[in-house]
Amino acid sequence: MTRFSTASRAGAGGGGSGGAGHGLRGAALGMTAALLLSGAPLSALAGEVLVAAATIPAGVVIEPGHVRLADGEPAPGVLSDPNAAVGLEAKVALYKGKTIRSSDLGPRTVIRRNDVVALVFRRGALAISTEGRALEPGAVGDRIRIMNLDSRRTVYATVRGVNLAEVR
Repeated sequence: MTRFSTASRAGAGGGGSGGAGHGLRGAALGMTAALLLSGAPLSALAGEVLVAAATIPAGVVIEPGHVRLADGEPAPGVLSDPNAAVGLEAKVALYKGKTIRSSDLGPRTVIRRNDVVALVFRRGALAISTEGRALEPGAVGDRIRIMNLDSRRTVYATVRGVNLAEVR
């Protein structure tokens, strides 16, 4: 016989130790059963999560047609709002029907690896600029490594815009 609460267990003479863990599980089963019997849609039980509408390669900027909501189990880091994804860039390949995590997306990359970029050094009223080659990709605000094409030295610079980085 299945018992759903510690009260029924105690009433049946089983109120000794060892039954405490079953009370919480029974309460959860009872709530699930009540929701099912109430006629609530299954999405009320599981919730909605954001999934890829089609396979999206890494590096693609997410547009509204790329994502859709689907019934699923919300989990930490899994997105449930399409507006939170639109305009961001896929950092990894997103496969059709798979949930999208916040860590799968990031700001739009404005400098790609091997791009030739304007490298600017500013100190007070002095500004020196040269060309450099990006050694890694970056979004606005990221610190990335750039090789100065004149001296062949590698410096760290902050991405300021499309193919523009500033050395501090």
